[in-house]
Amino acid sequence: ADPDRWLMISTALNTLEGFMAPPGSWGLFMAEVRSYLIDVLGMPEDSGLRTALKVQHAHLPGPGRVFPEVHELEHDFNAWQEAMFQCREEGNREDWEERIPRLCDFPPATLTIADPNEICRRDMGKSRFALDINLRNWELDSPIARARLNM
Repeated sequence: ADPDRWLMISTALNTLEGFMAPPGSWGLFMAEVRSYLIDVLGMPEDSGLRTALKVQHAHLPGPGRVFPEVHELEHDFNAWQEAMFQCREEGNREDWEERIPRLCDFPPATLTIADPNEICRRDMGKSRFALDINLRNWELDSPIARARLNM
C-alpha cells in the first residue's frame, strides 16, 4: 500500500514497536484503517465493521484513560467471537465464517475494558524491549482479550 496515502498506518507499522505509543491519535489511525478496509479491500461499510473497529479501538492503550470503560456495541462481539472459537474447535478451521452468523446478526451488547496492569499509566512510550524483559505486554483486559498473567 502507498505509505503517503495511508500515513497513519505506515507510521504505526514503522514506529510502534520501538516507541510503544499511539501514532499521534488512535482515533485517526482507526479512521484510516476503516478507509483502507472499505476502499482497498472492499469490505462493506456496515454495523459489523463499525462494531469490530470500535472493539479494536477500545483495546488500544493510551495515556489518560480512566478504567473500567464500558462501551455500547451495536453487536455482541464477545458472543460472535465465542461462536467462532467453538466452530473452529469443532474442526471447522477452514470455513468457520460460512458456518456461524455474521457479526451484524448478533444483538447489541456492552464491552467492559480494564487496565489491571496499569499499562496506560506506566508503560506508554517504553520500548518493546523494556516490556519484554519485564515479561509485560501492551494489552488491556476484557472478556475478548487474550489470556495473560497479571503482573
